[in-house]
Amino acid sequence: MQIQEMDIAEAEAEEFDDEAAAFLRHVEQAGVEAKKKEQEKSDQEKKVEIPEEFYSNFLKDVENLAFTTIDEYFSKREMHVGGPIPKSFLKNPDYITMILNTDICDGADRAYEAINESGRFDEKTGEIIGEDIKLVIGEDIKLVVGLVHSIEREVPRAFVSGILLMHLELIEGVEL
Repeated sequence: MQIQEMDIAEAEAEEFDDEAAAFLRHVEQAGVEAKKKEQEKSDQEKKVEIPEEFYSNFLKDVENLAFTTIDEYFSKREMHVGGPIPKSFLKNPDYITMILNTDICDGADRAYEAINESGRFDEKTGEIIGEDIKLVIGEDIKLVVGLVHSIEREVPRAFVSGILLMHLELIEGVEL
């Protein structure tokens, strides 16, 4: 009888082990499926579709903003030779490209380079001389920084460098 009870106990233990293993496989499979569903959901969230109408006019809108900014900034200022700045100068596509593509580092580099290469720099005295401009080396830095601070109060930050370069050319008479 003891042998028979041991056989029954062993059979029950084996059956329990089989059921436990099946349960573990089921839990594991459920976990794999849950992860798979979560990954699919995540992939779908990443594939957010933006309608073309949303961005199709973006470049045109930015160009229009640049034109408006240029017009508003320069309408209150006079050209270095006197008088208002002609609208045809302000609508030059090269200026729009410069405004949209010049970051502050490139803008400052170009500004300093243009000031120093303007032909109005006197190496003996260390001055940049113009009709109404007389700058000592180091003063060019003050001019650029002052203009940047002044300009950034009036125009979007992304356009400051381009407006700075236009200001130097049109108002200060520095050839770029």
